[in-house]
Amino acid sequence: MPMGPYRDLGPCVVEWKGSEIGRTRGGVIHRDTESAEGIYTDQTGTTKIDTITTGRVCEVETPFTRLTVAQFALVTGGASATSSHAVVVSNTNVGTSLYDNADALILKPIKDGVAETDENKWLKYFKAAPRADHELTFDESNQRVFRTFWEIFPDENGRLYAKSNVT
Repeated sequence: MPMGPYRDLGPCVVEWKGSEIGRTRGGVIHRDTESAEGIYTDQTGTTKIDTITTGRVCEVETPFTRLTVAQFALVTGGASATSSHAVVVSNTNVGTSLYDNADALILKPIKDGVAETDENKWLKYFKAAPRADHELTFDESNQRVFRTFWEIFPDENGRLYAKSNVT
């Protein structure tokens, strides 16, 4: 029996701006939600006679762990890493366009312990920008995970993502 287009099971490597970001804990989640509005007439009351697509929201959730300072700064909007010290400085980031910072986000399935090299097996988002949603617990039993949401925007051709080696 053939596997689905995204394979059946397994972790992936997350790559953005040409660099592998880091390891994850808890599974990378792809969400693709289409929105629509019903079309009605007085004669059919509350019964829809049609439904029209009004858009699509696509995002990826990556629960990163054990990031380097540079990796942390890369996925935390408004943060920057200093070269002389292992310090991350985070700013309010108000008014910053996520689209202006967007770049290709690629999910590469891991096979036999390494990232899949066959581009036809990758999931590529053409324009993606990170948005931090970190809630860290400092105690004796909870691993710290840096949850990051990736806003997916359409590219100049209107594409959000592809499951192939589309450029």
